[in-house]
Amino acid sequence: MNLFLGVIIIIVSTVAGLWFSNKYRERKDFFVAFSDFNSRLKNEVLFSQNTVNKIISDFSDKPLFYENINDVLIKKKEYKNLKFLSDDENNFFSEYILKIGKNDKSTETMLLTEAEKTISEKMKTANLESEKYKKAYLKIGFLFGLMLMIALL
Repeated sequence: MNLFLGVIIIIVSTVAGLWFSNKYRERKDFFVAFSDFNSRLKNEVLFSQNTVNKIISDFSDKPLFYENINDVLIKKKEYKNLKFLSDDENNFFSEYILKIGKNDKSTETMLLTEAEKTISEKMKTANLESEKYKKAYLKIGFLFGLMLMIALL
């Protein structure tokens, strides 16, 4: 019975470790969607010239990104800081949202090219942190569960 309870504790603590690392996965997914959106918007500005609203609607399958940009640009709501982004990243994203779609073609392209560099750096950092912290939290959760199991035996 104690062994069964110990295994359950290990499983629960390992899942808790994964849950704690969720912030870093959300951040990584957000920057991947942000990078995709910026690239798409840049191509649309240069070639197709679709509206920003049309491009935003194409990203509805990426909820973390879509909900925020949709709320500010289409629904005209106030930007709310995202809990998984730092203050600097939240400021960058809110400024980005407020700047896009309001300039001529050349200025918009220049703005998107500059943003692309920053987004790429932030995405690279988010990927590295996601991998690092996911493994760390997983190991900590497992080891914590193992310690509890040993204490019970």
